[in-house]
Amino acid sequence: MIKDIPFCFKDRNEEYLTLGKLQEFCKENKLKTSLDKVELVNSIIEFAKVSEDNSIRVCEWVDPTLKEGIKKIIIFKLNNTRRLMNKTEEEWIEIINEKFQVYESIPILNYEHKNKISLCGYKFVLNEDKVSKVELKYTILLKEQKKKDQLPMSVIYPIFIDVYIDEGYIVGRSKSKSSIFKFQIIEVEDKKKDDITESMNCDKLIGEAVNLTIEKIGVSKEDVPTGLHIFKGIIHKIVDETTATPKEIQEKLDEEKECRQNFIKKFLERQKISLLSGDNYKNAVEDLTVLMEKYMSINYNDKHIFTKDRYGYPIQISATDEDSSSVEETSLEDKPLQCTPIFFDNKKIIQKQKKCDNVIMVFKRAPKTYFTNKTFQAIIEVKRGSMHIELRKYVLEEDIENVLSRIIRGHR
Repeated sequence: MIKDIPFCFKDRNEEYLTLGKLQEFCKENKLKTSLDKVELVNSIIEFAKVSEDNSIRVCEWVDPTLKEGIKKIIIFKLNNTRRLMNKTEEEWIEIINEKFQVYESIPILNYEHKNKISLCGYKFVLNEDKVSKVELKYTILLKEQKKKDQLPMSVIYPIFIDVYIDEGYIVGRSKSKSSIFKFQIIEVEDKKKDDITESMNCDKLIGEAVNLTIEKIGVSKEDVPTGLHIFKGIIHKIVDETTATPKEIQEKLDEEKECRQNFIKKFLERQKISLLSGDNYKNAVEDLTVLMEKYMSINYNDKHIFTKDRYGYPIQISATDEDSSSVEETSLEDKPLQCTPIFFDNKKIIQKQKKCDNVIMVFKRAPKTYFTNKTFQAIIEVKRGSMHIELRKYVLEEDIENVLSRIIRGHR
């Protein structure tokens, strides 16, 4: 039975247990709700002390709550997961028992945390009776120094690793933190002392947990060039899906089709440029189409057409063409990039390359009690053969899964 929630999780300055999540738990368990975070946390702790069932309920709530929220997510493509496909839950438990020497899944609040990355829990997602996704829960004890004039304090740092067996991806996520350090315990004059050994950040820690996982389960990451190709293509696909020409604009373009073609033909004839030489005619028509779409879009009164019936929209895109020319487009605040001039100035380059280096997306979400925001931002970029996603505001698990579903799709 748990007696408390560690300070590193309940600290009012941390965003692990937010007011909305605390209020939601209290309401679901018929506890008094308030706007005071400390009061809500204390109420949940007292609730956990009442019975073993209550304690289990709190533990089962804390683990997924720590997994969602403000997070850094790193995705790697795996190249040899076929041997792990079609395994049952029992077979996966055997793998974890043998390779990790972990024989039960323990909630984070009940685990005896160590100063090295350790697996404390696991969970499986089944497709029929076969495991399609393995969810691993790691923790490590670190030292954190929030202020220069304060001594470092011990904190529990959770790292969550999901292995998508069928699709061939591994996803790591944790909370972004600064001034965190690994440490070892040494003896000085018969007294134990914590000795800081290495400065860390979330990217390093996720990387270590990912490498530990792939070593244990016997798979490997794709090489950097392959990873770059895959993930830049995925970002382009997201951009392409969320910037398709709205039917209202397409109808206007279709009305102008004959005009465009006639204009280009007459122009090329006047300039004595052959219509049959190379792609002169085709490229000129495409350029004029983009130009028309640009002015139709930026002057269209109802900007809602650029966001409706879509799961999100980009507000910044960056790409590099085959000549190493860099393209970067940014809109103001949360305005869809598609109704700004700069989007169309570079549209043809992005369409031709079918690759993007990074994008800032505004994703839609269904508002719910205690979480009323209708959108959230995700900064998505490709680095060193992997995809990095930053969520700088609290995002619920269902919304994180929505983002991941746009990246990890049902194909290899």
